[in-house]
Amino acid sequence: MKLSIPRLTRTISVTGSECAINCAHCGRHYLRFMESPDEVIRRGPRNYLSALVSGGMNERHWVPVEDHGDLLRTLKKWGWRLNFHTGLVPEDVARMLVGAADIISYDFVTDDATIEEVYGVKVRGVEYVRTLHMLSELFTVVPHITLGLRGGEICGEMKALDALVEFAPARIVFLVLRPTRGTRYESCDPPALSDVEELFCRGRGILPDTEFSLGCMRPRKDYGFELEKLALKYCFNNVVMPSQAFIRLLDEKGIPTIMQEECCAL
Repeated sequence: MKLSIPRLTRTISVTGSECAINCAHCGRHYLRFMESPDEVIRRGPRNYLSALVSGGMNERHWVPVEDHGDLLRTLKKWGWRLNFHTGLVPEDVARMLVGAADIISYDFVTDDATIEEVYGVKVRGVEYVRTLHMLSELFTVVPHITLGLRGGEICGEMKALDALVEFAPARIVFLVLRPTRGTRYESCDPPALSDVEELFCRGRGILPDTEFSLGCMRPRKDYGFELEKLALKYCFNNVVMPSQAFIRLLDEKGIPTIMQEECCAL
């Protein structure tokens, strides 16, 4: 099993702490922990190998990476691999990333009610499928599915998994709602572990050849350890930021591990 601790991947927000959508599960909170383009350029490449280029969304529901060509050219000149969060980027903008993007990390949601409640936009799930089709023709795309995205409820995640079968992605990253202080979902509970297990089981059954990663955005402590054990049970290939308890469990079971120091999508 791979264990990813992405200390050699920098996280960049091209919009700083701004986001026009202000999603229910994030509330701009996580943007504060990312570096601005100016900070990255000022500090230089150092010993980093890659970057996650992300940020807040604009009113049209994509991250405006197209406004930062100079940054992207500099990062590629440094020899970094680049992983992009794009959102529902249109094709003309996507084509501007050809040659810069090594990976597209694509949040995949197909439930209409979830999209409206979480993101506050009237976009239908079919648009997520259509955009995935377009991106897959241009890039290597790693779909991300957040379990319990709609306030901890399971609403359409199974259909999202089913929709990925036709794409046969090489990798999928599973995230789990992490109720965060200051967001609309701060008082919610993460999804029941029994529901998570059902989804992991279904996913492994219909996508037997796809690499599964348990991503960094998930609850921790006792619940998080149970997630890690489910990841082991359903033959996940990668766990990001593993707990010490999970590392000990792997050692006790004699399961060999490979340490990875970059973003799991890369």
